[in-house]
Amino acid sequence: METQAFDMIDFILNPEKYEAQLAAAGAEYEAEKAARIAAEKAAEAKKVAEYKAAGFFWNNLRRHYACGRCSGTGVLRQYKHVSGGVCFNCDGEAYRL
Repeated sequence: METQAFDMIDFILNPEKYEAQLAAAGAEYEAEKAARIAAEKAAEAKKVAEYKAAGFFWNNLRRHYACGRCSGTGVLRQYKHVSGGVCFNCDGEAYRL
């Protein structure tokens, strides 16, 4: 959107003259904000997918690797009769330090 200079006194005395310009600026700002948020979410999703593909998770700036015994699920279905199948290797957390 082009930025047009305007007289502040004219703006105060005749605000209806600038309503369309202000509405367009507000709509453009909202569209840019939505696009920025979508891009940030996409980047975060990509980062999480890369971490999951590599087999580790970031948590409080420490690297956690997926548990090898339960394959990162936190439970072992074949041992459901023992403590509900909770993996003792990772204590049901699905990852190991």
